[in-house]
Amino acid sequence: MINELDLVVLTRDHDEYGLRSGDVGTVIHCYKGNKSFEIEFVTAEGRTVAVLSLTESDVRPFEQSEILHVRDITVHGKMPLKIRLIVSGQTFTGLPPLHTQRFKGAKSKSDVKHRFI
Repeated sequence: MINELDLVVLTRDHDEYGLRSGDVGTVIHCYKGNKSFEIEFVTAEGRTVAVLSLTESDVRPFEQSEILHVRDITVHGKMPLKIRLIVSGQTFTGLPPLHTQRFKGAKSKSDVKHRFI
């Protein structure tokens, strides 16, 4: 079972964010039934690359026996500077990392919208 603050591994590429299958993220919110999640992906220095709404088929738990590796991450030649999240009509805008924001009031992943600004 995947829980908040667990490390998870992407099972497919997300080219629009520069993320690849095997990249590791942190669960920052679990929706009812633990079928979908908000996952934050950060650089080694802690800058947020993306906060994505994903389902259990998009990620798998990080295993204790696995090792991390390093690669360059850029999206269209640059890193995003700010992220805007819209959760059930409430807007959060901030500098990464946004993992301290709680998604109170969100009942499903469709309640959360995000974009880089």
